[in-house]
Amino acid sequence: MCHAMARRGPDDHGMFLAEKYGVGLGHRRLSIIDLSAAGRQPMSNEDGTVWITFNGEIYNFKELRDELQRIGHTFRSNTDTEVIIHLYEELGIACLERLNGMFALGIWDKNSGDLLIARDRAGIKPLYYMSSPRYFVFASEIKAFLKANLLDDELNMQALQEYLALKYVSGDKTVLRSVHRLPPGRWLTVTDAGIRQGPFWDYRRIPEPERRSTEQYAEELRSIVEESVSDQMVADVPVGAFLSGGIDSSIVVTEMARLSGSVVKCFTVDYEEAPSSFNESEYALLTANHAGTSHGHARCTNSQAVNLLPFLVYLMDEPVSEPLMVSSYVLSEAARKEVTVVLAGEGADELFAGYRRYKLGYYAHMLRLLPFRVRVCAQSLAKRLRGVYSFPYQALTLSVSPQSLAETNFAFWPDEINALLRCTDSPYQTPLFLHDPTPQSVLEFLIELDFRFRMPEYILTRADKMTMAHSLEMRVPLLDNRIIDFALKLPWDLKLSQTTDKFLLRYAFRNRLPERVFRRAKMPFQAPFQKWLPRLTPMFLMDSELVAQGILERAYLSRLLHENTLPARNEKLFTLLVLELWYRIFITRSLLFDSDSN
Repeated sequence: MCHAMARRGPDDHGMFLAEKYGVGLGHRRLSIIDLSAAGRQPMSNEDGTVWITFNGEIYNFKELRDELQRIGHTFRSNTDTEVIIHLYEELGIACLERLNGMFALGIWDKNSGDLLIARDRAGIKPLYYMSSPRYFVFASEIKAFLKANLLDDELNMQALQEYLALKYVSGDKTVLRSVHRLPPGRWLTVTDAGIRQGPFWDYRRIPEPERRSTEQYAEELRSIVEESVSDQMVADVPVGAFLSGGIDSSIVVTEMARLSGSVVKCFTVDYEEAPSSFNESEYALLTANHAGTSHGHARCTNSQAVNLLPFLVYLMDEPVSEPLMVSSYVLSEAARKEVTVVLAGEGADELFAGYRRYKLGYYAHMLRLLPFRVRVCAQSLAKRLRGVYSFPYQALTLSVSPQSLAETNFAFWPDEINALLRCTDSPYQTPLFLHDPTPQSVLEFLIELDFRFRMPEYILTRADKMTMAHSLEMRVPLLDNRIIDFALKLPWDLKLSQTTDKFLLRYAFRNRLPERVFRRAKMPFQAPFQKWLPRLTPMFLMDSELVAQGILERAYLSRLLHENTLPARNEKLFTLLVLELWYRIFITRSLLFDSDSN
């Protein structure tokens, strides 16, 4: 299992085996803080009664260490890992509430015989587990279970349906029935009494918004962003940054440059022969010149994408229909030649309302002032005039039914999923989390969906798997606990002010960024996957093993392959292509990759 994850930690490895208790912990180390042998994992307390294997970084470890030393704990290393051990000794599971950082961890307590695993509140680090009457195993990657010959070929059909709709799988499910994902902000214990789960942090424990001036909010935001960036630059190895042309990574890089005593190395990627909307180098260079940083550049070619995609699906562990995995891999490869840690801007869109669909939420909120019947009639008219992808139709639909926007963004609609899948008698049901009535406004509903489900399992999973494939640690300062707490109590009109996305974030840093970057509207970072499909679909989908195994309907797939007029055809094909590649790698094993090489 450790060998399967060698890319995550090439610097060292270790195992702790307590055969008397039926316990084993393994670890692959990427040395970031305290590069000496004292940082080796698995690590224990002084008397060997508490053992830990830990992936991630704790940014407030120095304060916690000082606190623990004052009450008598002694330390043998300068690592954040050892701080977690002693904090656990003091607080048990409650120690998780004190950790500001990204983590997936396992702690075995010899005295109680309990095993604890946990994942950070935003889901920055992945954590999977399998359980049976004979064993409980956990790992950062599913391929560790594959390497240990623990996987069977039974699919979770509910998860498969959800993948075809959302392009990822949410919550604690994976497409493999025997493999579960620990959701963000949760712990799980394995004891003699069985398995228990619970939250150590709950998104919905949101304090009431405080009414202060815009400038007061902006001053606090600037302060905590600066603190977060400063804390996350701490490392005993070279630190750089990913820089796109957007405001989020530009803020991170600008703050790094202000705080650093040396030139910050930044890295940007673009695509070969792609429209300007796919490339952000011009805006990234503006920020780099403004901040005085070094600017490295990587180019992703169409041939690279075609050759890499099967291997990247192997690295992803799960089917996730996200074309940006290709550019993330190429960018990480370029960055790793010069640095071991990068800071990135992920998380700000979900916390401060940066996506276009949040503007739909704003207008839907306004439309709710109209009588319900008027909205329904207007919705029907907008659909006839402009179609289901038009802005007026979607805004009106949201005002009638908030969860419906997620459905309009599906890769496959429910009736298409039911026609495509042969191996289930249960018709597709929209995921329950899309019908949750708790949020008070349409905008709050959309932001919660993205933060709790899409961000961890679609965006952060891709970022983690592609960076760690090159033994590169990515940190996300805009998902610092302090910033999450600040954003969740922020009045929503300071996140989205009429047509201005991320209003407060832009306002707070308006004088620290180039004007063209500051005023630039949100542009989605895209990948030209349409150019890859003509070479990949004949290789894999024309002779689909999913069809041969009776999972997909042959007639539906054939029609999709040969009819260019079908709505969103390319997105559907890419979603099926990723699923087909994943199935050949993890189920039929007709595509094989060595754990350590491409």
